Amino acid sequence: ACNRARAALALRPDADLAVGLEGGLELIGGLYYLVCCAAIRRRDGTEFVGVSTPAPLPEAVSTAVLVGGQFGVEIRKYLENIKSTANDDEKRTIVNFCNRKEAFAEALNVAKREFERK
Repeated sequence: ACNRARAALALRPDADLAVGLEGGLELIGGLYYLVCCAAIRRRDGTEFVGVSTPAPLPEAVSTAVLVGGQFGVEIRKYLENIKSTANDDEKRTIVNFCNRKEAFAEALNVAKREFERK
């Protein structure tokens, strides 16, 4: 996320700040968790970083990734497989894994709070 914010500033010399986002998986206790990061970087080089709360992947998706599957492919296959049996909250959770909207929003809000304090 920091590298993305730094690169964005380099592309726009007139900008006062830039935002970078990055999402990834972290292996914790044998299960993958989705973690998203956001960085706000000022022109003077000051950075403010926020990280989302790690969200555990469904076990089937985590296992598929552990053996070499790609997260994006596996989470979408999982969503297709549960569409007819899952309730709306379960579907919403999996859709959020696909688009990472809530995790990125959380990370950006954490970074923004730090930015606003300084």
